[in-house]
Amino acid sequence: MQRTPGRPSTYKATSPNRGLSLLIGRYRKRLVDLERKKADLVKSLYLCRYNQDDVVQGRFSVITGADNVVSKAKQMISHAEHEYAAIMSSYALKRAKEDGVERAIVAARKRNLRVRIISEIDHSNSAAADNLSKYAELRRNTGLLFYIDIFDRKQILFGPAITDEELKSSVRSDKDLWTDNSQFVAGICALFEHLWRASVKYERTA
Repeated sequence: MQRTPGRPSTYKATSPNRGLSLLIGRYRKRLVDLERKKADLVKSLYLCRYNQDDVVQGRFSVITGADNVVSKAKQMISHAEHEYAAIMSSYALKRAKEDGVERAIVAARKRNLRVRIISEIDHSNSAAADNLSKYAELRRNTGLLFYIDIFDRKQILFGPAITDEELKSSVRSDKDLWTDNSQFVAGICALFEHLWRASVKYERTA
């Protein structure tokens, strides 16, 4: 409908062809706007889906019991393909042979797996350190309040180092965790490399 200026105003009907063209044009513009919004919405949904996938892939598990932690570590060493890197407590280093960790490391070296270990080394575990250094790159450091096991830079085990009080009471807190969360693993690997550079290469006493 067209408005004609004047007093009073008069109106003239628009032809059906023009009227329908105007109406279709108006809905066509809305359709274009909806198509554009659809593309943005689809993009947002894809981002949400990928973020959810990341959460699923980045798993965290609590490992309860010292024996289960050692068993998990040995299993992961046996499945590793490129490298096993560890920050090992003084006590864990001393028990490496008894717990079967040393045997797993020896088998890993036969597969040409690189093994790097940082540990506190003193008179109580120097014999174990001497033996383990035959199969691993061993460096020493002090004040290590935690342990870390890194497998192929893809998965880690970590938790607090066992304390003297826990040794005396034969009680250990179950605070050990396993994860394959890529961001968390990358951060732990960076921490290990920093400590590796700051640690002193161990020289066998015999």
